Amino acid sequence: MNTKSGIPASFALHGLGGVGKTQIAIEYCYKYHEDFDIVCWLQANDSKTLASNYVELSQNDKLMLLGSPKFSSHDDDFEIAKQMRIWFERQDGLKWLLIFDNVEILTESLIDMVPRRGNGCVLTTSRNQKTDGELAIGGREVEQMKEEEAIQLLLKCARCEGTEQEEDAKYLVSILGCLPLAIEQAAGAIRNSRISVARYTTIYEANKPALLGRSPSLSHKIFYHETVATTWKISFDQVEKQDPLAIEILRLMAFLDGAKIQIQLLQAGCNILDSEWRLSGVIDLNIEDSLECILSYSLVRRLIGDDIAVHPLVQEIVRESLFKEGLGQVYFEAALKLVKFIFPWGGNLDNLDTCRNFLAQARSCANYGINF
Repeated sequence: MNTKSGIPASFALHGLGGVGKTQIAIEYCYKYHEDFDIVCWLQANDSKTLASNYVELSQNDKLMLLGSPKFSSHDDDFEIAKQMRIWFERQDGLKWLLIFDNVEILTESLIDMVPRRGNGCVLTTSRNQKTDGELAIGGREVEQMKEEEAIQLLLKCARCEGTEQEEDAKYLVSILGCLPLAIEQAAGAIRNSRISVARYTTIYEANKPALLGRSPSLSHKIFYHETVATTWKISFDQVEKQDPLAIEILRLMAFLDGAKIQIQLLQAGCNILDSEWRLSGVIDLNIEDSLECILSYSLVRRLIGDDIAVHPLVQEIVRESLFKEGLGQVYFEAALKLVKFIFPWGGNLDNLDTCRNFLAQARSCANYGINF
């Protein structure tokens, strides 16, 4: 990152939880730490957590030797954070790097704790894509790994030597959606149990909720504090609190083919769903506003042509949550109605192109035991 005079360079890594944003930030620190006089890592889940981390930072011996402010135990955390931010902004003779990791809840008070001036760099990791613009001048979405990279990560972490298990690894990473957190968790289980990739895959497919809910291995708890099942809970909760229509749409998406969810399926809600569904009484603007909400938490991705993609593990966890609440069948039947409405076969060859476009959705519903 290059800085302009008086303005810190800033960059935001945003994307789905567990996709590897923190690991990229760690790698950046290792690679470029010699370019900086000061490198500081701050947990920034919310403003309170960030303020508390600034308090710990204020007690750092190295910073004290460099002239950082002194505080008493009676000083307010947020005031300490403010003074530390100001101190960094005024350090013209020192080049610093501040990493604000895992920004979950973006508020004005949190934004106010990030330096806007000075001879330094700011690197942010977050699931919220709005950090690109709110906390940083530039940014990039971190997507799931490429298949070959995911296979190599699994085999390396599982300590599976040779190539005889590559085909089994290819299948396992595909059902894990090439998500680094899920891959490392699976690899840890394979390594610790000394079982084959194929054996683990069989157990995983029969016990998805239990395995996705298991804690990360000890070696990864340093950076992955949550399980796969819980890593997105804050995002789900925030979406539900912020926009009830958005969480309804996300839950419906859990039963569709997540590789490509056509916007027409959501628009069909006005025509086919009962009045108790929020989607039944909306216009396109409402749908786009709600999609923006879901997109902002990186729970879905926008595809070319306005369609939507959802990670398979996000779908898996949303479905499991719905069935636990007794709502799984309700949402599945609603998703089925949307697909059935938009899939106008009836033996009419004029509808063939439309049917081809939505065939994957029909198959997705069929996978749940319903035949069209």
